Amino acid sequence: MTRGRKSAAPETKRARGDRESRINVLAPKYDLLDVNTPPPDILTGEVEKAKWKQLCETLAQNGVLKVTDADVLTQYCVGYGVFHTAKLEVDGLSSLVTTTHNGSEQPAAEITTLRKSSELLLRLGAELGLSPSARNKITAVNQNDELAEALKFIRHGKKMG
Repeated sequence: MTRGRKSAAPETKRARGDRESRINVLAPKYDLLDVNTPPPDILTGEVEKAKWKQLCETLAQNGVLKVTDADVLTQYCVGYGVFHTAKLEVDGLSSLVTTTHNGSEQPAAEITTLRKSSELLLRLGAELGLSPSARNKITAVNQNDELAEALKFIRHGKKMG
């Protein structure tokens, strides 16, 4: 059951100029994850490790990857590894359907794995800001301060501070 839109992070609310009474000033502040953070030991496949390195560099350089996001990124990389393996298996199938013992047809198990891992990647990717709509909801930390000041003035007619 959905309960409406997810609340935006305090940094996002400040960046878009929300009034201070709408911003949770007591929200915890976490350190950014280092660009060169090695992949966790649970990532054993080369595909998983490569995805970790790629996303860790990209997200950390933009200042949107915090230490608390490491578990979500790990889950995303594991899901990507499953997706990659399932895709290779689907490519090697001679038929996309299987026949059960009672004669009915159903999608091959590899198809189901591919579909479910794809759904997982979409969900976790949105948490990390990897989809176009999710990217609009996050704010990069390493923005040019002068540019941010000018944009705030243009949008709201007042200086930041």
